[in-house]
Amino acid sequence: MGVVRLVPDAVALATHNRLRGERTIIKWAARHFRVGVPHCASGDRVNQQPNNPLHGVTLAAILDHLVATIGWEAMAKAVPVNCFTIEPSITSSLKFLRRVPWARAKVEQLYLRTLAKPKR
Repeated sequence: MGVVRLVPDAVALATHNRLRGERTIIKWAARHFRVGVPHCASGDRVNQQPNNPLHGVTLAAILDHLVATIGWEAMAKAVPVNCFTIEPSITSSLKFLRRVPWARAKVEQLYLRTLAKPKR
């Protein structure tokens, strides 16, 4: 199989760095042109975190669920931060929780506890 010439710059870069072979050129092209290979044969992405209940759940969705199920007062008791006690809103809470990892971890734990409770 001959050398695959994707872009002249790729060939020049490979020869300049004394890198040989098609793999180097293909790797360079994949990095710079975002050419990818599907994760599995069917093209679907494989769920890499099947046991993580927070996988795919955004922080905004977590806050919406908590506000709908337990309310701002119960959230303020469970996680005592000002964004839940003084004029609470979703936007201010999102800004705070994205910057403070310990508070976000507590909110995520509270979310998991509310999911585990059976509905009445």
